[in-house]
Amino acid sequence: MTDFMGESDMLPPFFVLAFETNMKMQTIVDKLNVVEPVAIPSNKPCPAATPQPPIDVVCILGESLAVYQRANFGPLFNVHTVDAPAFRGWYAFGAPPLAYLLAWLHAVMPRQLRTESVVRHYAFPDLGQAKYMIGRQSGTS
Repeated sequence: MTDFMGESDMLPPFFVLAFETNMKMQTIVDKLNVVEPVAIPSNKPCPAATPQPPIDVVCILGESLAVYQRANFGPLFNVHTVDAPAFRGWYAFGAPPLAYLLAWLHAVMPRQLRTESVVRHYAFPDLGQAKYMIGRQSGTS
């Protein structure tokens, strides 16, 4: 399990990939810093999960990347300042955003060994998955 998955209560990472924006990245970061964390629904696989930011990264191609820094996340995107060595919250930097987004995804995604293609479950669901998908289509669980 990655450090990110531990601190995010096993929730997968969420990110926004934008082609362009009329807003400055600092404005986006300022707006993200005041967004309240989102409570995790109790019916999800991690019932004891703590509220989380709604997204983890905003990538604007060719411009900048904004990352939500978790307190314990490792050295790849660790921000240190003189007065707050354990920085937590949103910050942005203008390095090649797509390259850093891919590096971030590589760092935070859980490591899994698969013995079969993930496509099989979408193309040929087992009985439990088929019942779930049919229930979702009809509005019941």
